[in-house]
Amino acid sequence: MHGQWEVLGSYGPQLHDGMLRFLIDHLIPNTAYQFRISSYNSVGVSAVGSASAPISTGFEGKQHDNHVHGHGKRDVIVHHVPDSDVGESSAKLRDHLKSLLDPHLFQVHGPVITLSDHTETLTYNTLDTLGNGHSEQVSLAVWSGHWSPRRFQVTAELIMTDPPLAETRPLLNARAVRGRIALVERGLVPLVEKVLHVQSAGGIGVIIDAGECVAFNQMCSAGAEKRNGDGFGKLDMPRLWERVRIPVVMLLRNDVDTLLALFE
Repeated sequence: MHGQWEVLGSYGPQLHDGMLRFLIDHLIPNTAYQFRISSYNSVGVSAVGSASAPISTGFEGKQHDNHVHGHGKRDVIVHHVPDSDVGESSAKLRDHLKSLLDPHLFQVHGPVITLSDHTETLTYNTLDTLGNGHSEQVSLAVWSGHWSPRRFQVTAELIMTDPPLAETRPLLNARAVRGRIALVERGLVPLVEKVLHVQSAGGIGVIIDAGECVAFNQMCSAGAEKRNGDGFGKLDMPRLWERVRIPVVMLLRNDVDTLLALFE
Protein backbone atom coordinates (compact mmCIF):
# COMPACT_ATOMS: atom_id res chain seq x y z
CA MET A 1 0.00 0.00 0.00
CA HIS A 2 1.10 3.57 -0.54
CA GLY A 3 3.36 4.84 2.21
CA GLN A 4 4.13 1.36 3.58
CA TRP A 5 6.90 -1.13 2.91
CA GLU A 6 5.81 -4.40 1.34
CA VAL A 7 7.59 -7.56 0.30
CA LEU A 8 7.12 -7.96 -3.46
CA GLY A 9 8.83 -11.30 -3.96
CA SER A 10 12.21 -12.67 -4.98
CA TYR A 11 14.04 -11.29 -8.00
CA GLY A 12 17.22 -12.74 -9.44
CA PRO A 13 19.98 -10.21 -10.21
CA GLN A 14 21.05 -9.53 -13.78
CA LEU A 15 24.60 -8.45 -14.57
CA HIS A 16 24.66 -5.49 -16.97
CA ASP A 17 27.73 -3.37 -17.72
CA GLY A 18 29.39 -4.65 -14.57
CA MET A 19 26.41 -3.73 -12.37
CA LEU A 20 23.78 -5.89 -10.73
CA ARG A 21 20.25 -4.95 -11.79
CA PHE A 22 16.82 -6.22 -10.83
CA LEU A 23 13.71 -6.25 -13.02
CA ILE A 24 10.61 -5.64 -10.88
CA ASP A 25 7.26 -6.47 -12.49
CA HIS A 26 3.65 -5.23 -12.21
CA LEU A 27 4.52 -1.64 -11.21
CA ILE A 28 2.21 1.22 -12.12
CA PRO A 29 3.56 3.48 -14.92
CA ASN A 30 4.26 7.13 -14.12
CA THR A 31 4.57 6.40 -10.41
CA ALA A 32 7.46 6.89 -7.97
CA TYR A 33 8.71 3.98 -5.85
CA GLN A 34 11.43 3.39 -3.30
CA PHE A 35 13.07 0.00 -2.81
CA ARG A 36 15.00 -1.83 -0.10
CA ILE A 37 16.87 -5.05 -0.85
CA SER A 38 17.64 -8.05 1.30
CA SER A 39 19.83 -10.87 0.00
CA TYR A 40 19.70 -14.52 1.01
CA ASN A 41 21.27 -17.90 0.49
CA SER A 42 20.73 -21.37 1.93
CA VAL A 43 22.09 -20.17 5.28
CA GLY A 44 19.62 -17.35 5.85
CA VAL A 45 18.46 -13.82 5.07
CA SER A 46 20.48 -10.63 5.42
CA ALA A 47 19.31 -7.45 7.08
CA VAL A 48 17.22 -5.14 4.88
CA GLY A 49 19.24 -2.40 3.22
CA SER A 50 18.53 1.32 3.29
CA ALA A 51 15.90 2.85 1.04
CA SER A 52 16.76 3.84 -2.50
CA ALA A 53 16.12 7.27 -3.87
CA PRO A 54 12.63 7.57 -5.42
CA ILE A 55 12.56 5.86 -8.81
CA SER A 56 9.84 6.78 -11.31
CA THR A 57 8.43 4.26 -13.75
CA GLY A 58 7.97 5.35 -17.37
CA PHE A 59 6.22 4.05 -20.46
CA GLU A 60 7.26 1.73 -23.26
CA GLY A 61 6.17 2.43 -26.84
CA LYS A 62 2.81 4.11 -27.22
CA GLN A 63 1.54 5.01 -23.79
CA HIS A 64 -1.82 3.25 -24.06
CA ASP A 65 -0.10 0.05 -25.25
CA ASN A 66 1.45 -0.51 -21.83
CA HIS A 67 -0.01 -3.43 -19.93
CA VAL A 68 0.08 -3.89 -16.16
CA HIS A 69 -0.55 -7.37 -14.78
CA GLY A 70 -1.81 -7.62 -11.22
CA HIS A 71 -2.71 -10.53 -9.00
CA GLY A 72 -4.51 -13.35 -10.72
CA LYS A 73 -2.38 -12.89 -13.85
CA ARG A 74 1.07 -13.02 -12.27
CA ASP A 75 3.08 -15.80 -10.68
CA VAL A 76 4.72 -14.56 -7.49
CA ILE A 77 8.28 -15.87 -7.15
CA VAL A 78 8.73 -16.62 -3.47
CA HIS A 79 12.38 -17.69 -3.58
CA HIS A 80 15.22 -18.87 -5.79
CA VAL A 81 16.33 -21.70 -3.50
CA PRO A 82 16.23 -24.92 -5.60
CA ASP A 83 13.67 -27.45 -4.44
CA SER A 84 16.40 -30.05 -4.97
CA ASP A 85 18.20 -28.57 -1.97
CA VAL A 86 16.59 -30.68 0.73
CA GLY A 87 18.70 -29.48 3.63
CA GLU A 88 16.87 -28.44 6.79
CA SER A 89 18.19 -24.88 6.64
CA SER A 90 16.98 -24.50 3.04
CA ALA A 91 13.52 -25.81 3.92
CA LYS A 92 13.25 -23.34 6.82
CA LEU A 93 14.44 -20.54 4.54
CA ARG A 94 11.78 -21.32 1.92
CA ASP A 95 9.07 -21.31 4.60
CA HIS A 96 10.40 -18.08 6.09
CA LEU A 97 10.47 -16.26 2.76
CA LYS A 98 6.90 -17.31 2.00
CA SER A 99 5.75 -16.07 5.41
CA LEU A 100 7.05 -12.59 4.55
CA LEU A 101 4.57 -12.27 1.69
CA ASP A 102 0.98 -11.21 2.13
CA PRO A 103 -1.20 -14.36 2.04
CA HIS A 104 -3.66 -12.54 -0.26
CA LEU A 105 -1.07 -12.96 -3.04
CA PHE A 106 -1.90 -16.66 -3.15
CA GLN A 107 -5.67 -16.41 -2.77
CA VAL A 108 -8.34 -16.14 -5.46
CA HIS A 109 -10.72 -13.24 -4.83
CA GLY A 110 -12.60 -13.00 -8.12
CA PRO A 111 -12.54 -13.47 -11.89
CA VAL A 112 -9.61 -12.22 -13.98
CA ILE A 113 -10.56 -9.32 -16.25
CA THR A 114 -8.78 -6.86 -18.55
CA LEU A 115 -9.68 -3.20 -18.31
CA SER A 116 -8.77 -0.45 -20.78
CA ASP A 117 -9.70 3.18 -20.23
CA HIS A 118 -8.30 3.93 -23.70
CA THR A 119 -10.56 1.61 -25.71
CA GLU A 120 -13.25 1.84 -23.01
CA THR A 121 -13.69 -1.91 -22.81
CA LEU A 122 -13.74 -4.57 -20.13
CA THR A 123 -13.04 -8.13 -21.28
CA TYR A 124 -12.96 -11.54 -19.65
CA ASN A 125 -13.04 -15.16 -20.72
CA THR A 126 -15.95 -17.42 -19.91
CA LEU A 127 -15.36 -20.75 -18.19
CA ASP A 128 -14.81 -23.88 -20.26
CA THR A 129 -18.12 -25.44 -19.23
CA LEU A 130 -18.07 -28.04 -22.02
CA GLY A 131 -14.64 -29.31 -21.12
CA ASN A 132 -13.34 -29.02 -24.68
CA GLY A 133 -10.61 -26.52 -23.88
CA HIS A 134 -12.46 -23.59 -25.45
CA SER A 135 -13.72 -20.45 -23.78
CA GLU A 136 -15.35 -17.34 -25.15
CA GLN A 137 -14.12 -13.80 -24.68
CA VAL A 138 -16.80 -11.39 -23.52
CA SER A 139 -16.45 -7.63 -23.96
CA LEU A 140 -18.42 -5.02 -22.03
CA ALA A 141 -18.56 -1.30 -22.79
CA VAL A 142 -17.38 1.04 -20.05
CA TRP A 143 -17.20 4.81 -19.71
CA SER A 144 -13.79 6.17 -18.81
CA GLY A 145 -13.41 9.02 -16.38
CA HIS A 146 -12.48 12.33 -17.96
CA TRP A 147 -9.37 12.45 -15.76
CA SER A 148 -8.51 8.76 -16.05
CA PRO A 149 -4.86 8.46 -17.20
CA ARG A 150 -5.58 6.48 -20.42
CA ARG A 151 -1.95 5.38 -20.33
CA PHE A 152 -2.13 1.59 -19.88
CA GLN A 153 -4.51 -1.34 -19.61
CA VAL A 154 -4.64 -3.64 -16.62
CA THR A 155 -5.29 -7.35 -16.21
CA ALA A 156 -6.00 -8.70 -12.74
CA GLU A 157 -8.59 -10.26 -10.50
CA LEU A 158 -11.73 -8.30 -9.82
CA ILE A 159 -12.56 -7.67 -6.17
CA MET A 160 -15.39 -5.84 -4.42
CA THR A 161 -14.32 -3.24 -1.89
CA ASP A 162 -15.28 -3.45 1.75
CA PRO A 163 -17.20 -1.30 2.43
CA PRO A 164 -18.91 -1.44 -1.01
CA LEU A 165 -19.09 2.37 -1.22
CA ALA A 166 -15.34 2.61 -0.56
CA GLU A 167 -15.95 5.60 1.67
CA THR A 168 -13.32 4.68 4.28
CA ARG A 169 -9.55 4.95 4.20
CA PRO A 170 -8.04 2.52 4.66
CA LEU A 171 -10.50 0.10 3.11
CA LEU A 172 -11.40 -2.77 5.39
CA ASN A 173 -10.06 -5.22 2.78
CA ALA A 174 -7.16 -3.02 1.70
CA ARG A 175 -4.66 -5.90 1.78
CA ALA A 176 -6.77 -7.94 -0.63
CA VAL A 177 -7.38 -4.97 -2.96
CA ARG A 178 -3.65 -4.55 -3.56
CA GLY A 179 -2.74 -5.58 -7.11
CA ARG A 180 -6.38 -6.11 -8.10
CA ILE A 181 -9.13 -4.19 -9.93
CA ALA A 182 -11.72 -2.90 -7.50
CA LEU A 183 -15.49 -2.69 -8.04
CA VAL A 184 -17.14 0.09 -6.02
CA GLU A 185 -20.68 1.34 -5.65
CA ARG A 186 -21.66 4.91 -6.38
CA GLY A 187 -22.84 7.22 -3.61
CA LEU A 188 -22.11 8.81 -0.21
CA VAL A 189 -18.71 10.34 -1.11
CA PRO A 190 -17.27 11.89 -4.31
CA LEU A 191 -16.06 9.43 -6.92
CA VAL A 192 -12.49 10.71 -6.76
CA GLU A 193 -12.34 9.87 -3.05
CA LYS A 194 -13.31 6.27 -3.78
CA VAL A 195 -10.62 6.05 -6.45
CA LEU A 196 -7.93 7.46 -4.16
CA HIS A 197 -8.92 5.02 -1.42
CA VAL A 198 -8.47 2.12 -3.84
CA GLN A 199 -5.22 3.54 -5.18
CA SER A 200 -3.91 4.04 -1.64
CA ALA A 201 -4.59 0.35 -0.97
CA GLY A 202 -2.49 -0.58 -4.01
CA GLY A 203 -5.38 -1.31 -6.38
CA ILE A 204 -4.51 -1.03 -10.08
CA GLY A 205 -7.91 -0.09 -11.50
CA VAL A 206 -11.40 1.01 -10.45
CA ILE A 207 -14.82 0.12 -11.85
CA ILE A 208 -17.68 2.27 -10.58
CA ASP A 209 -21.21 0.91 -10.55
CA ALA A 210 -23.21 3.52 -12.47
CA GLY A 211 -26.20 2.95 -10.23
CA GLU A 212 -29.52 4.08 -11.70
CA CYS A 213 -27.97 5.36 -14.94
CA VAL A 214 -29.29 3.70 -18.11
CA ALA A 215 -26.85 5.34 -20.56
CA PHE A 216 -23.47 7.09 -20.52
CA ASN A 217 -24.75 10.63 -20.86
CA GLN A 218 -25.49 13.85 -18.97
CA MET A 219 -28.15 12.12 -16.92
CA CYS A 220 -25.33 9.99 -15.51
CA SER A 221 -22.63 12.66 -15.25
CA ALA A 222 -23.41 16.35 -15.60
CA GLY A 223 -22.08 18.01 -18.73
CA ALA A 224 -20.65 14.82 -20.25
CA GLU A 225 -21.67 12.60 -23.18
CA LYS A 226 -19.69 9.49 -24.05
CA ARG A 227 -20.79 9.70 -27.71
CA ASN A 228 -19.11 13.12 -27.89
CA GLY A 229 -15.84 11.76 -26.55
CA ASP A 230 -16.34 13.10 -23.04
CA GLY A 231 -15.42 11.20 -19.93
CA PHE A 232 -17.58 11.19 -16.81
CA GLY A 233 -16.62 13.82 -14.27
CA LYS A 234 -15.77 16.26 -17.05
CA LEU A 235 -16.85 19.25 -14.97
CA ASP A 236 -14.78 18.27 -11.92
CA MET A 237 -11.85 20.50 -11.05
CA PRO A 238 -8.62 18.98 -12.42
CA ARG A 239 -6.78 19.38 -9.11
CA LEU A 240 -9.16 16.87 -7.50
CA TRP A 241 -7.94 14.14 -9.84
CA GLU A 242 -4.27 15.08 -10.26
CA ARG A 243 -3.11 12.33 -7.84
CA VAL A 244 -4.97 9.56 -9.69
CA ARG A 245 -2.58 7.18 -11.49
CA ILE A 246 -4.82 4.17 -12.23
CA PRO A 247 -7.59 3.58 -14.82
CA VAL A 248 -11.08 4.61 -13.69
CA VAL A 249 -14.23 3.57 -15.53
CA MET A 250 -17.98 3.38 -15.00
CA LEU A 251 -20.13 0.35 -15.80
CA LEU A 252 -23.90 0.16 -16.23
CA ARG A 253 -25.81 -1.81 -13.59
CA ASN A 254 -26.87 -4.64 -15.92
CA ASP A 255 -23.23 -5.27 -16.81
CA VAL A 256 -22.24 -5.01 -13.15
CA ASP A 257 -24.72 -7.81 -12.43
CA THR A 258 -23.03 -9.83 -15.19
CA LEU A 259 -19.68 -9.42 -13.43
CA LEU A 260 -21.13 -10.24 -10.03
CA ALA A 261 -22.46 -13.51 -11.41
CA LEU A 262 -18.84 -14.50 -12.15
CA PHE A 263 -18.14 -14.60 -8.41
CA GLU A 264 -20.68 -17.38 -7.89
